[in-house]
Amino acid sequence: MVAVAAAVAVTARLNVGAAAAVASLRAAVQLAAVSAVIVVVLRSWGLTAAFVAVMLVIASVTSARRIGGRAVLACVAVTAGAMPVLALLMVSGAVPLKPIAVVPIAGIFVGGAMTATTLAGRRTMDILRTRRRDRGGDGGWVHRP
Repeated sequence: MVAVAAAVAVTARLNVGAAAAVASLRAAVQLAAVSAVIVVVLRSWGLTAAFVAVMLVIASVTSARRIGGRAVLACVAVTAGAMPVLALLMVSGAVPLKPIAVVPIAGIFVGGAMTATTLAGRRTMDILRTRRRDRGGDGGWVHRP
């Protein structure tokens, strides 16, 4: 992929060669670091649970930053969207009770819940801003005959 990106940049004369090289190197280092952490995490249930908790916190903070809201509310939304489904799949046996199975499935659910929270939060904030603009400073919550 790096070679394709470099070829496109050169062909299109984008002058981003150095930036692309730095980004590729940074991505490789990050991937190696995350891989090393995951190797350690998969050795115990305690570390696996902590890793999933860190995923929830990061997803919540990311979602809150994207919607301009509060991280606590985003955490409630992300957790409520991801954890019941993960628990149900683990209890039912659909996901094996092994850290190597739980971590990627949890990551998929947390990522999906983060995306849903962000999209719903942005839409809600847009609606509230529109109401505030259209109906005055109360956001449209006060009844006006």
